[in-house]
Amino acid sequence: MMDLLPNEIILNIASYLHDEDYIVLANVNKRNHQLLTSRKRTLELPSSFNSDFRLVQSFLDQNLKIKHLDFSNCYWIDSSFLYKLIAPIGSLLETLIVNGTKLKCIHLAGILKNCTNISHLSISFFNNDSTFWKAEPQEDDSKEFFLSNCVFSPLQENLRKITKLSLHGDSYCYVKLTIFLWYGMMRLWKKEY
Repeated sequence: MMDLLPNEIILNIASYLHDEDYIVLANVNKRNHQLLTSRKRTLELPSSFNSDFRLVQSFLDQNLKIKHLDFSNCYWIDSSFLYKLIAPIGSLLETLIVNGTKLKCIHLAGILKNCTNISHLSISFFNNDSTFWKAEPQEDDSKEFFLSNCVFSPLQENLRKITKLSLHGDSYCYVKLTIFLWYGMMRLWKKEY
């Protein structure tokens, strides 16, 4: 029956759907998939307990034109799976909201390396994420060691493009948050001089 509906009707129906249902509709058949994946620019799936993320992956594999992506509070999704979902989108991605997820720093660094035009970023840091450092720091290490040892240190150019940053973390993450902000603030200091 879906094959008999004109494109305009399918698009009208899709315009009323939440993104979880939009993705399901896009995966009903090849025609819907081609029609709906080519038009979607924003994907918001915060706290999407009912989403089949294999369908999300299929949708994103065919639609690398997404500019706004929200997976906030999807804490059950594995960090490497989030990386596989997000990194291929590349330079079109402008907004990434992944606070409240298990996204590890090493995967976030990979996403920021591939998605070079992110201007709005919302993330969470967790104390038990050992991937923030390239090598485990010692108490007597210098400030320079801490700054150069961070996985974000080679990404200064990409971090300079971030104009809106929302950081979340537990009380043990202040050093990590400070270093991340330091790399982000380099953009401001370099513009002044």
